[in-house]
Amino acid sequence: MTRAEFIESLRESLNDAASVFSTDDTDYLRHLDMALRDFSQPNHRPLRKRGTLTLVADTRDYDAPADFQGMAWCDYGTASREQYRPWQPQYMTTQFVLIAMRGATGWQLRTARDVTSDLIALHGSACGFFYYATHILSEIECSVRDNDMPLLLLRAQAEAMREMSIRNIFKPVQLRTGVAGAPSNGTPGGLYSLLMDYYEASF
Repeated sequence: MTRAEFIESLRESLNDAASVFSTDDTDYLRHLDMALRDFSQPNHRPLRKRGTLTLVADTRDYDAPADFQGMAWCDYGTASREQYRPWQPQYMTTQFVLIAMRGATGWQLRTARDVTSDLIALHGSACGFFYYATHILSEIECSVRDNDMPLLLLRAQAEAMREMSIRNIFKPVQLRTGVAGAPSNGTPGGLYSLLMDYYEASF
């Protein structure tokens, strides 16, 4: 599915509520981007990618990839565990750990141990790791599986309801009860909560 096809599906799924949003797709694109960010969280449907840092002696902080969302694991030095014995100097006795931190210019990765010239000489400067990234949905690339598209659409619908619930927030609204009154879960805020419950229950 392309980005344009998803936006059209989102617009059609909102039915009458679609009239509230812009006709130039600006609002729908925002709903999609928010849905992709949430969908990509490590506890949802993360996109795992591999990255590589070039270690420099006496340097512990490195810039994370531009699409970085969270750290999965680091496999630096694991080859030595397979190739050498624990009593040999080339064997890495403790796992090499990268810690994700928010810096002034974005995500950064900090090594949990000092990077020394001896360490690089034994295990090399290429530090491989796996990380979580935001899914891609464009006109030429889509990283979301076909069977997960309804779930992504559900999250985008919820985002649309969330925005509707805070529009005209200073305008008085009278909530009615009884047989003739509208149920509270029929309001945008109520629908947002309901859709998010369905969404979270899918993981």
